[in-house]
Amino acid sequence: PTVVPLVALDAVADIGDQVTLTPRAQQNTPELEADYFVLACDVPGLKEIIGRSELAQNGVEPGFMRSVADLGVADPYIVWRLWLDRECPPMAVPFYTVSGWRYTDSIAIYSQMQPAYEDWGRRHKGSVLELHAYAVEPVNVIDETEIKQIMRAELDELIPELRGAKVLYDIFTMQQNFPRWAPGDYQGRPGIDTPVENLFLAGDFVRLEVPANLMEAAAMTGRIAANRVLAAEGLRENPIPAVDLTGPLVI
Repeated sequence: PTVVPLVALDAVADIGDQVTLTPRAQQNTPELEADYFVLACDVPGLKEIIGRSELAQNGVEPGFMRSVADLGVADPYIVWRLWLDRECPPMAVPFYTVSGWRYTDSIAIYSQMQPAYEDWGRRHKGSVLELHAYAVEPVNVIDETEIKQIMRAELDELIPELRGAKVLYDIFTMQQNFPRWAPGDYQGRPGIDTPVENLFLAGDFVRLEVPANLMEAAAMTGRIAANRVLAAEGLRENPIPAVDLTGPLVI
């Protein structure tokens, strides 16, 4: 994610094959007019938008404002993608969940599951892997260089064939925007519908009445919000398959 808003550019093509990009002299915050809005963002983004809005001054239902304000985020998580100069040995599956390590919780072997990375691996005789660390405890939020050293040592233990492989390129991010899922949080979460008739929410933090979580919950709430718009316009809604609310998966 960008730290600051991206700069708007003007593009001018010359008579040849060159395009000149120049920053626009004046950039105003846009005001968008629409019949419906769906806020699909992470918890910090939603809280910032609602907090800066005029909803509170306009007497919007206090319960909704409180449900947004009470949303929390979990401990930070790490995603580290590595381009290595050595091929990863063929694995039974391209994604593994592991346990017992200080940081590494899962390994995704992109050069064995996505065509673009498979192609890169073949052409460069290398591999592309991604290491994940979920819910990093405060004591483990240390300098990035030290975290990388520890995670690389863990990778060497998990896949010994890659020990000593050179890192050609890497992308390391530590973010703290994953919604908190603490006991008792569910009932207080905001839902897809809001007190504003034409404003809907979507995301993995939204209270959902069907058994879906994480990315699947984000996708499902987005589709339900879209159906709300279709229904308001008198159009046919799109069917959304879900697990039956009976049996062991009942909420």
